[in-house]
Amino acid sequence: MTGIGALEGVSIGKVLLFYRRGELLFRKQKEADSTIESELAKLQAGLKQSKTQLIAIREKVKEENGEDSDNFDGHIML
Repeated sequence: MTGIGALEGVSIGKVLLFYRRGELLFRKQKEADSTIESELAKLQAGLKQSKTQLIAIREKVKEENGEDSDNFDGHIML
């Protein structure tokens, strides 16, 4: 089934499992020590790291090109 995408790079739909000769092409895995709290901590750490990297890129662009680097502010706010 095909459709028309609303935005490039974004997909919303039901998950389909694909089989080949009765064998699942990918396997579900769950980490034994995975908890909501640990996953939220990983998310927060990733967000913090992303923000730090975006700020550094914004400053580098501003310093090297003397151009307005305000477009990074929207990404940082997200």
